[in-house]
Amino acid sequence: MPATPERRPIWEVDCGLMDAILALSFERRELENVLAAAEVSLPEPCRCMPASQVVILAAHALCHEDNAVSQVLGRQLDLLHARSVARLAARGLEAFLRPVLLQPEDLSDLGGRLWAIATSLDEGTHLAVAQVRSALAMGGIRLLAERTQDRIGS
Repeated sequence: MPATPERRPIWEVDCGLMDAILALSFERRELENVLAAAEVSLPEPCRCMPASQVVILAAHALCHEDNAVSQVLGRQLDLLHARSVARLAARGLEAFLRPVLLQPEDLSDLGGRLWAIATSLDEGTHLAVAQVRSALAMGGIRLLAERTQDRIGS
């Protein structure tokens, strides 16, 4: 199910969702293999940026343009998340979006839902993307608060 006139190509996907989509959809080695096949050299990881983050950021940067890497990753994401894209089409944006906004950390198919929303050309998608970015940030804050409480309480 490749990007069509009804769907946004990967190089037009919102940057705020790209890292989450890549991280939730691929193992680090899978992304490294795609980058290596395109002869992309990666910087050495440092103590403030682990190897997985270096790989995701490199893949993300290449997804800003129509090139071999973005085309491969876009096709792989389309195949991997075809069911989520189909469910969005069947349910409509609002119903499909609701669980992402309420409890994103509880969704086993979060990567697919993010890909389906990010590539949707449905009316309201720009607002939905902004809402999803906010929900993901709040989910991260909740997780940090829980872990902090666990450490303080122990």
